[in-house]
Amino acid sequence: MVNKRQPLSLRELAMGRVCQQLESTSQQLQHLAAKTSIDATLRYTQHTLRPYWAYALPAVLRTEIMERTIGKLAQTHMNCGQLVSGPITLYILNLCLAPDIKTLKISLCCYYGCSNQSLLFKCLLVEGAGLEKLELVRSSLLRYEARLFRAAIGTMNNLKSLTLRNIANDTILDIVGTACRRLTYLDISSSKAVTDKGVQKMLFGIEIRAGMERQTESTWSKMKGLLKRIRKKQKYIELRDERKDLILDYIENTNPVCETLRVINIHQTSITPAGALNILIHAQHIESLGGYALMGRVAEIIHKRIVILRQPFNLKHLKCNKLTMGRAMLISQLCPKLEKLHISEPIEVPLDTNLFTQLTYLRLENIACDEGWTNKFYDYISANGKRLLHVSLHCEGVAHEFDLRLIFKYCPNLRTFSRVGHIGTVVWNDEADGTMPMLKDLDSIRLGESITRKAIINLMRHAPSLRVCHLGECGGFDESDLTTLLQGQNALTNTIECFYLYSGVCINACHTMNMFNMCQKLKRIGNPSGWGLAQKDVELLNDFMKKRNIKVYFGDDRHWYDRKCMS
Repeated sequence: MVNKRQPLSLRELAMGRVCQQLESTSQQLQHLAAKTSIDATLRYTQHTLRPYWAYALPAVLRTEIMERTIGKLAQTHMNCGQLVSGPITLYILNLCLAPDIKTLKISLCCYYGCSNQSLLFKCLLVEGAGLEKLELVRSSLLRYEARLFRAAIGTMNNLKSLTLRNIANDTILDIVGTACRRLTYLDISSSKAVTDKGVQKMLFGIEIRAGMERQTESTWSKMKGLLKRIRKKQKYIELRDERKDLILDYIENTNPVCETLRVINIHQTSITPAGALNILIHAQHIESLGGYALMGRVAEIIHKRIVILRQPFNLKHLKCNKLTMGRAMLISQLCPKLEKLHISEPIEVPLDTNLFTQLTYLRLENIACDEGWTNKFYDYISANGKRLLHVSLHCEGVAHEFDLRLIFKYCPNLRTFSRVGHIGTVVWNDEADGTMPMLKDLDSIRLGESITRKAIINLMRHAPSLRVCHLGECGGFDESDLTTLLQGQNALTNTIECFYLYSGVCINACHTMNMFNMCQKLKRIGNPSGWGLAQKDVELLNDFMKKRNIKVYFGDDRHWYDRKCMS
């Protein structure tokens, strides 16, 4: 039997009430600041209200309370406020933030580009010293206070994760390189102001030392000149000759981030392949560049001997656009530890059985797919499929059949599988010897093409741990097929939480109610509009669910694109 609707737990009720109280208090402070001033309101907050929040609640609860309240304000667009009163988030931080908080995420509004930004950085400077993960995100940036940002980041000695999406620029990278000595994760994606110069500043620190002076005159001559200047008591002393004799040593040392950084997301920045190569060479422990997709050009720079590489990269996650077989061979040699590969719009799909043999994650987007390509894909997974845990295919091309059984046969450890693109039919062709492969760890599957009834039934029978199932055109899946599944022990009756059939289904209300009785963990179902249910059937289902207090969500067309369900 499916889950029943239950009231929230006592903890959830209490947490919701506290978050509501925090939001109300912050709104009142915002109104007070509009009548008086922000500075006066913040002083009142620090001395009068803060003890009831920052000192009365443990850090774990305050972290969750701030995250929920700030997230709710970001969704309802109530965070902006006015220039004279400041955003509500500012007052929430002054009430709850303290050095014992480890994680903080703030969605900044446009008003942080003015004086309120200074107040934010001052709050982080005083109360954010204990942060290990900081995330600042905004849609646009007016200006920022580099001095206060440097001071605030400098106090966070334990900072390991920093997100500056759509905020970073070259100056900020310079600050991050010198101030963050334990940083392992940096996200500067969507920051168009970040260039190769910023990368150089982040990786290297410049030190200028005074060198040896040239002995061009005797010590007695220097002493006489010095006494002469003292007697005259000149206001401005000319040191032109001395400056000519001074030697300065210009020393460029690597910053600590070169040793600590593991992931840097430089997607949609102005960093060129030369800048990305600079990161990979000097930050040798980098495992991922995020969504940066120009790794093929980086490989060509090395191949042309423009840069001599002493050792392979440590990359484990990689995204490539416009990939050719030649670039794929270079990348395979440069990144022998590669585990996750995302290829988008390839010129040639590199499915050679000798390339990328250590992959656990494979995602191919906008693939020109035909029967010949599909056969190459079968050959690749037959050689390397045992390691694959996650496979995602977005195909375009000539309509043809895709045998789901071979995925089960060649990828026995697969956990998630997705194939979308209306270019053919997903079938299940029986093995000649009658063996039936099992995918014991398969958790979620999405098939956006037409899928036969036989393939649906075998999918449920041979994936005993399947939790999420999104299927496209279901080829006339009807009441008899559903009854066959409900009468046996399979994924639908034991483990399925989301059973989404987009269209081509012939199931009436009575069989749907029977599904509610037999499926133990069902939480989401769809798409009712594609099942051919009459209005009378819909009313009967709603009445049945209300009387039985059944907690099942009916997903519409939009649920097909729900990433949270598939994750």
